[in-house]
Amino acid sequence: MAESRQAQQLLSGPEEKALKEWIVRLTVTGHPATHQFIKEMAEEIRKKRIAQINDEMELVSYDPIGSTWVRGFIKRHPQLETTLSKTIEAARVTTITKSAMSGFFDEYQTTLMDHDILACNTYNMDETGTLISMH
Repeated sequence: MAESRQAQQLLSGPEEKALKEWIVRLTVTGHPATHQFIKEMAEEIRKKRIAQINDEMELVSYDPIGSTWVRGFIKRHPQLETTLSKTIEAARVTTITKSAMSGFFDEYQTTLMDHDILACNTYNMDETGTLISMH
C-alpha cells in the first residue's frame, strides 16, 4: 500500500530515507528535531531537486509543504516517534539538577515580586517548546 502511494508523496523513497537517517543522527547527538525543523529540511530537499531540474528556466515548482505532512512522515516511519521521544526525555533527565530547579524557582519568585504578580494570575502550560529566559 505504501509503495502504491510513493508517486503521490512529496519526497521520493530515497529522499525520505535520507531525511529519516538525518533525524536519527540528530537525535542521537542530543538534539531532537522539532516538527517545524523536519518540515524545513524536507523543503530544502525539494529545493535541491528543483534546482537540478530547473537549469535555465523554471520547469517545475511546488506548493509549500502542508501543516500535516510531518505527522504523515512520522506515521510512515514509526521508529522516529520513539527516537524523538527518548531523546527529549533523556535531555530532561540529564539537565535537571537540584541546583537548576532551585535557581528556576528563586528567579520565578523574584519575577512575581518585582512585577507584583498575584498567584491567582499565574497559569500552567505545556513545557514543550517553551524557553524560560533569565533577565
